[in-house]
Amino acid sequence: MNIRHLRKSLLGVNALLTGLIVWMAATIFLGWNSEEHSAGSPGPEESVKSSPAERSAGKMMNIAAYQKIIQGDIFETAGAVPKSLPVPAPKEKEEIIPTQLNLRLKGTMLGDETSFAVIADGRTNQEQIYARNENVQNARIADILSDRVILEVNNRKEALILFPEKGDKKEEVKGNIPPVPPSNRPVARPPAAPNTRINRLPGR
Repeated sequence: MNIRHLRKSLLGVNALLTGLIVWMAATIFLGWNSEEHSAGSPGPEESVKSSPAERSAGKMMNIAAYQKIIQGDIFETAGAVPKSLPVPAPKEKEEIIPTQLNLRLKGTMLGDETSFAVIADGRTNQEQIYARNENVQNARIADILSDRVILEVNNRKEALILFPEKGDKKEEVKGNIPPVPPSNRPVARPPAAPNTRINRLPGR
């Protein structure tokens, strides 16, 4: 009986010691946790500094600083006025006089990419087909229009007109010009585009 009572007493003491140890550990843990929270939480002064009013005041100060920089015009951009581009003067229409070469324009054929002109040469009494930048007599064909061909003669532009006005001093092509035999005709040109316009003298 004494041994049983002794064992029960020892068990009670062990349980009491275990409970005491657990209580002390819980107390220490709770105290350490509360100290950590108190150290991490802002104090009254810090909470006042981070209030919305202070943050708004800080933003206003930044805006005021930017305004001072703008008003100071450190890059000197306020007085810079963009210069208006000069308006080019309208070009006067170039007056091209009729050519005095012994040539006659019989017709023109205009295409999207290439244009041709049928010109009768009074020196050779032949008709030939010419394109831009080709030469006839001592002139270069600068452009081919619907009713005329622009010639460049000695760095001067002259016009070979399809329907010359009466009274022009241009020398007429004399004699009947026979058609060029097939063997002597110029190399065949590519077919004209679908929207090619052909202009010819009436009755020719």
